[in-house]
Amino acid sequence: MVFTSGLLDNGAGAVARALRHALPATMIAGSEGLLPVARLFDLAGRAASGVLIATSIQPAAGGAHPYTVLAARATGVTLAAIARSDGTRESVARAIRADPRFDDRGNLRRGPVTILRADRPGGSRTNMSLAGGRVVAIVRP
Repeated sequence: MVFTSGLLDNGAGAVARALRHALPATMIAGSEGLLPVARLFDLAGRAASGVLIATSIQPAAGGAHPYTVLAARATGVTLAAIARSDGTRESVARAIRADPRFDDRGNLRRGPVTILRADRPGGSRTNMSLAGGRVVAIVRP
């Protein structure tokens, strides 16, 4: 397996294409810098087929963009923190950090990782779109 951590905007599609040409039997994997899947196919062509992508983005039901789901979850966390606070910005921040799902900086602890296989060209070219990929696994550390 070869893991590439590049970005599509910085030539990762060309790297995937070159790897597939040089090492046709080798699995190619990468980070979410290879998203959206449609752009990976645009830039790597057929070489994108089968590339595995590890991302913190989880697929959304009904074809919604994953950011819609994340925004809804963030809103829920924020409203719950406001309800537990005294209304000041500092106490809202403390309430979020007190939630065991978050670390002392407010970042999600041990969030799930989606492993996606690039299956087909086409679909959305919207930033971070999973369209054109198939979920292989969701790993929960």
